[in-house]
Amino acid sequence: MGLTVVKKTNDSIQPLEEKKKTRNPPLKTGGDVRRELSRLYFAGKQGERDIGDVSKLANVLSILGRLITGEGLEERIAELERSISK
Repeated sequence: MGLTVVKKTNDSIQPLEEKKKTRNPPLKTGGDVRRELSRLYFAGKQGERDIGDVSKLANVLSILGRLITGEGLEERIAELERSISK
């Protein structure tokens, strides 16, 4: 027996639409973040997501993208330092 989530308005109680369960892709590279930002942008543009939510999520994705880029640079610098010290 499942439960139904409802929304109470002034005069009635209506069932809420069930949200589609989507699988979130892994965000491991700058390209992954770019694709997710693109999906987010178009969802906001088409009215599928609230613009305020889009803005907040885009900021988080931007930070994540910078962290991924920084991590890649750290790895490359460490590799260069190892090759120089040989």
